[in-house]
Amino acid sequence: MTGRKPDDARVWFNKARAIRTILAAAAPGNAGWQRDLCTTLAGMAAVATTPDDATRYRREARVLYEQLQRGGSFRGDHKFAQLGAELDQAAAHAGTRTTR
Repeated sequence: MTGRKPDDARVWFNKARAIRTILAAAAPGNAGWQRDLCTTLAGMAAVATTPDDATRYRREARVLYEQLQRGGSFRGDHKFAQLGAELDQAAAHAGTRTTR
């Protein structure tokens, strides 16, 4: 049963991504929905089945993260600020870059 947890996580992350992508596209100015999509993509990178998928998800998350950071949407939110560092650490561990 333990071996199924990453598979289960992938299923739920995919469902969440589908919904959050629609919401984020419908309201690009809604920082909360953009943030939700960003954190979902970061989670998808963590449970991706291939290094290429993990890199793609991290890059997508990084783009959203940087947009939100530039917009100042989450100043003072230390948990969200930490996500950027986590994306960089995961990329360094995988030997890839998350920036363009």
